[in-house]
Amino acid sequence: AWDSSGDSLYLGRADGTLMMSADEGATWREYAQPGVGRVRSLHAHPTDERIALAVAEAENGSTILLRTLNAGAFWDLWTPTGLR
Repeated sequence: AWDSSGDSLYLGRADGTLMMSADEGATWREYAQPGVGRVRSLHAHPTDERIALAVAEAENGSTILLRTLNAGAFWDLWTPTGLR
């Protein structure tokens, strides 16, 4: 799965690794979140390249949502209010 915003590209792999490039794919930063399986989809904020959401499978088969607010340097498990 992948998405883009400006010069930034976000990529999610089948092994759960999340990747981000701030230079149109010339270089990449990887982030592995323990307990995360296949990344199903990625959604980059249309005007703020630092923000993105990833929908992924947890190791137990449930669907989880991850969020970055700092261009992929860290991804946190995120459940919006009302979906708990």
